[in-house]
Amino acid sequence: MTTISGKVALVTGGANGIGLAIVNSLLENDVKGVAMVDITKSEGFESLQHKYGSKVIFLNADVTKGTQLEGRYDILYVWRYSKRIQRQASRGMFLC
Repeated sequence: MTTISGKVALVTGGANGIGLAIVNSLLENDVKGVAMVDITKSEGFESLQHKYGSKVIFLNADVTKGTQLEGRYDILYVWRYSKRIQRQASRGMFLC
């Protein structure tokens, strides 16, 4: 079984709905940090940032435009120097 403790996650569609719930769950389960990728920030992001501080960041991107997502992996790597988890809530994919 794969553990997520100590890893960094990138959640697309993370600002609302299922994506936001996934971000919250990851943070509650001891990930090192979560990057929320979405078109606009939400109140949910502000709430999580208040609760978890620097463990959560927001990256603006439209995932339907692949070129906008490409550079986010580099930002995420530099942000936490760790392994990546990609969770695409909108498509139900989970890659470790």
